[in-house]
Amino acid sequence: MKFVNALIASALLATGAAQAQVVTAVPSSSEVAVGDFFTVDLIVSGLADATVGSFDFDFIYDPFVMTSYGVVFGEGLDVFSLGSLFSVSSQPGLINIFQTSYDTVEDLIALQPDTFTLATLSFKAISLGSSPLEVFVNAIGDAEGVMLPVELGAGMVTAVPEPQTYALLLAGLGLIALSARRRRS
Repeated sequence: MKFVNALIASALLATGAAQAQVVTAVPSSSEVAVGDFFTVDLIVSGLADATVGSFDFDFIYDPFVMTSYGVVFGEGLDVFSLGSLFSVSSQPGLINIFQTSYDTVEDLIALQPDTFTLATLSFKAISLGSSPLEVFVNAIGDAEGVMLPVELGAGMVTAVPEPQTYALLLAGLGLIALSARRRRS
């Protein structure tokens, strides 16, 4: 019995802990004015000895606060400029992005960095409010197609009034105060 317990303990120690890669949505700015354009980078980090050979994500946002203007894929899955298979489909509030590398397993292992941008999404703030930036992983695989464990990090963008709006608000409050002062006199 002691031998079996020692064998199980040794096997568990030999396997080590599975390292999870982290995919994070990082906005170019956490606050933008209504009418401003901004980007959100989808960044993978913590690869260490792992690679990314393909991914399929859904990116969720509030379509009443921001609208999508395009997607540019990063170079992490295309280390030799051989191209890649990719697709983008969208509807208000949802963007699906998919990419598979044409590079060889050996090239991805040798040349892919530990942290890189998978894709950059462009948006325009269309109204006041906050929008969560959520990434849902449909699939992410290494260079050989083996599914990778992934942790997700989310971001947030807040559309704020333009500075002119504050000036108008202050001017209006000043006029109200002046009007109230005249009534008292």
